[in-house]
This record gives sequence, C-alpha cells and structure tokens, in this order.
Amino acid sequence: PVEVGMGRARSRGAADRFEAEAVQFHERVREGLVELAARNPKRSVRIDAAQPPEQVVEQCWQEIRLRL
Repeated sequence: PVEVGMGRARSRGAADRFEAEAVQFHERVREGLVELAARNPKRSVRIDAAQPPEQVVEQCWQEIRLRL
C-alpha cells in the first residue's frame, strides 16, 4: 500500500524527488505496476510489502532462489 511505502520513506529522512510527489502520483505508479505484473505473471512476482521489512526481504530472497 502507498501509505506503508510513504511511511517507510519518511522514516528514512529527507524525501527525494519521487518521495516528495503527491499521494495520487504514488497511487498511479502502484496501479501501473500491479497491472504490469498481472499481464506478465511469469516475469513478475507481487510481494506484500505491508509485512515487516525482514519478512519482505526474506520473501524476495525466496523468489530469487526459485529463479536461479
């Protein structure tokens, strides 16, 4: 979710050019990426980034291992 990502970005400190964009921008980007993943299921994996960061990283590594 956009709110989770923006919250994590804020906790890292000063916003960069993309993080400073409005919520609507981030919603459109997310929608586009979700659509892209749906059209390319063999090339994309959706990972629930609302999980604790450690779990997100572990799930990413699991998916990478499956593909190597």
